[in-house]
Amino acid sequence: MKERIAFLFRKYRFVILASFLIAWVYFLLRLYHITDLPIFNDEAIYVRWAQLGVYDPSARLISLSDGKQPLFMWLTSLMMMVISHPLYAGRMVSVLSGFATMVGLFFLAKTLFDSTKTAFLSAFLFALFPASVLYNRFALIESLLGALIIWSMWGQVTLVKTLRTSVAFALTYLMGAAILTKMNGFFTLLLLPLSLVFFTKKNVVKRGKIIRLISLAFISVVGSLLFSAILLLSKYYPVIQEKNHTFLITSYHGSIRQIGLVIGQNLLHTSSWTLVYFTPLLIVALVFGFVDRSRRREQLFLLSWFAIPTIIVCALSDQLFPRYLYPSMLVLVPLVAVGAVYLVGRFGKKAVAYGILTLLVILTVDGLIVFDLPHAPIPAIELEQYANGWPSGEGMKEIVQILAQASEGGNRIAIITEGEYASLPTTVVDLFFWQQPNVVHRSLDSFDGKVPEAIAVLEKTMPVYVITNRIQTGPVWPNELVYEKRKGIGDTYVRLYRLTDAEEKINK
Repeated sequence: MKERIAFLFRKYRFVILASFLIAWVYFLLRLYHITDLPIFNDEAIYVRWAQLGVYDPSARLISLSDGKQPLFMWLTSLMMMVISHPLYAGRMVSVLSGFATMVGLFFLAKTLFDSTKTAFLSAFLFALFPASVLYNRFALIESLLGALIIWSMWGQVTLVKTLRTSVAFALTYLMGAAILTKMNGFFTLLLLPLSLVFFTKKNVVKRGKIIRLISLAFISVVGSLLFSAILLLSKYYPVIQEKNHTFLITSYHGSIRQIGLVIGQNLLHTSSWTLVYFTPLLIVALVFGFVDRSRRREQLFLLSWFAIPTIIVCALSDQLFPRYLYPSMLVLVPLVAVGAVYLVGRFGKKAVAYGILTLLVILTVDGLIVFDLPHAPIPAIELEQYANGWPSGEGMKEIVQILAQASEGGNRIAIITEGEYASLPTTVVDLFFWQQPNVVHRSLDSFDGKVPEAIAVLEKTMPVYVITNRIQTGPVWPNELVYEKRKGIGDTYVRLYRLTDAEEKINK
């Protein structure tokens, strides 16, 4: 037995060592300091929905009330049964989704280009890809969507090449899961014909197997669409279309010229975001990925999967963020790997030196994302969202600790948070204090004018704390500042106040 193991290790030594190294790099960049990363507004909402689903079966489709498909929340609910901390449970789902994406890119590249080197390099590039390092560390839907889209692409190509019924059913689950994750999952259905066009061989047509191929593809499409029938169980199902419409450019009330400017601006932003995340050095490798004419079908297939969804999203979106384009960016990774392999074969030591320089640049970006996100060289809109603006949860961890300490031993406290819906302070307090009967939580959209009588009455019997996040002036009510923290290097602060003498000044 030992001799057999030793023989297999010698035979597959490169595969084993390369797999271990890439996995180690991947998890190091995702898990290091992940518990110190401030909570992000959207992930707080997703995790809260998942938390509700753990304890209340009727709430497992509550994400539809905001137009969001539920699969990511369901997986987070399951993870909460293993990891008690709700935020870390959600982030672990994202980390594991990223790992699945990396494995999927390996098999996609191997299937398309029949090269183990290209496959391993694709996985390695993904492990270092700055966008994936950023998004896989947050509990974001896009991490799961990216994995399902990459695996759906692999399933489609494999189905065309093998005509196997088992692959068709696997593809059904993959595309169905993508649809249950986000509306962008429908791109897996829309772009299925690309696989048929690019990879259907002539002998399939000649032998009459084209009917079988179309039948299997039809089964996959219909089966995946049945997954969306689950959503019909919720009364909130119509909200998906309503919510999506609010983000579409068709809801933008302006002239055709103004709409055209928005689309042009979206395309410009998309180009700049792609350049930033791939870095100019990887873009060079991407260009060389198109040199080998013998792989033109594979190259055009991947390029189409990047270009078509990107153009559609840019043409329809009134509000656009880089993470919406993350699954499309992933499709370019195998092309970068192909270009890198070509450069090494063509230029030898010079290409290796170029690769080392590229590696150092990417590691620098990754290091800043992990250790100093507010200064990371990523798009400004990302820094505003995750580190330096009001959506960032910088300071919320400390505020939760202060409030938890104040409520220890059954001490009653009241917490007043800014914002009634989708507010970071409100969601975070719900997330961590919802099962504590000694904590009274109220939310308000404004702290102007008189102290509401209900809050003044609370102060008679317990300390009353106020958390502000987007409001930077603080409440006009009598208070003392307990804690404040700046969001990264931005101009926004989160603050915790304690009300004083509210009852005496209720009518002043």
